[in-house]
Amino acid sequence: MFFQLYKSTNDDTGKATPVNKWNKSTFYEDKDVELDKIYYYFVRAATTNTGDTTSNWSISDSGYSFVEKRIMTTSISDMDFGEVGINSSATRKISLVNSGNTTFYISSIDLPNGFNGNIKGTEIKPGASNDLIISFQPQEEEIYDGIISIYSTAENDSIGIKITGKGLKLITAIGDEAEFIKISLYPNPGKAFVKLDMNNPYLGNINVNLINNLGQLISQKNFDKKSTEAGFSIDIEKLKSGIYFLKIEIGETQLVKKFFKE
Repeated sequence: MFFQLYKSTNDDTGKATPVNKWNKSTFYEDKDVELDKIYYYFVRAATTNTGDTTSNWSISDSGYSFVEKRIMTTSISDMDFGEVGINSSATRKISLVNSGNTTFYISSIDLPNGFNGNIKGTEIKPGASNDLIISFQPQEEEIYDGIISIYSTAENDSIGIKITGKGLKLITAIGDEAEFIKISLYPNPGKAFVKLDMNNPYLGNINVNLINNLGQLISQKNFDKKSTEAGFSIDIEKLKSGIYFLKIEIGETQLVKKFFKE
């Protein structure tokens, strides 16, 4: 009995072409293939090596040729924490992505001083991702920077991500340094609201009293400032047109901002 192997890019014997000559071998190897392409294979039997008295087509079997690709990519190429209070902590996330077709593993992660990293698992399957959580915990009032080095079994076995952050000495009471507080009020005149924007190291409680031009207290608000830059809105939509004042208490300091309600 003699056999001949055929192949096609469709599951259709009408488009199949022979891979080998008629022979008695039952082992076939097809090297003439393109990567990432599916081929369908069929076999016919004959009584002679010239293909006499051929049999019907066999049921197709398919094959797929590919090269293993283990490629790691990241969601960002650099990370900036900005200003973070000394002895406090901030976190950011980096997604490690497998852009290839074969599973790879994270081997190790090196981080510069002041930064820590945590990853849930080291195995990353094709098309999947894993989150690397980075925390910044400054101990001094200085700039921290460096490179996060991520090592893996991927073809690009190491990736570097630039990282930076600044340790900030937090102030819980400012005293009478009104110029240092940096508070802006807008829009002025206002119609529905006015907004206070702050840019200073003070963190903590802020009291804002809304007062009319007769010195009468209209309303009182309390805010918890948790970051260097913060903004707070004051609803003035129901106020009558006229002059008003915002008395702002920040730590031991008191400021007054004047605005006009349209």
